[in-house]
Amino acid sequence: MLAEISKNIFLYASQNKTLNKAAKRWGLRFGASQVVAGETIESTIVKVKELNERGLVCTLDHLGEFVSNREEALEATQYNIQTLEAVSFALKGLLPK
Repeated sequence: MLAEISKNIFLYASQNKTLNKAAKRWGLRFGASQVVAGETIESTIVKVKELNERGLVCTLDHLGEFVSNREEALEATQYNIQTLEAVSFALKGLLPK
């Protein structure tokens, strides 16, 4: 029952425009930074390299939060492609063009 209540709260919150704006703006400052490697592709790659050097294996996920229309979906798709290209360059020790 508690799981169902939690699910409903998070589902409501995910569809609330005001809460979404606040999460975009303040989320990293209020705890998300514990699980988010960076705000940019470059800062994410730096953080993953640091974690790898400490012996940790990492995965990168772009979950599509805050995507609610076709334009945002296309932007998120392009960002995912840019991320994959940047990671590929970083693995090869190269800089993206």
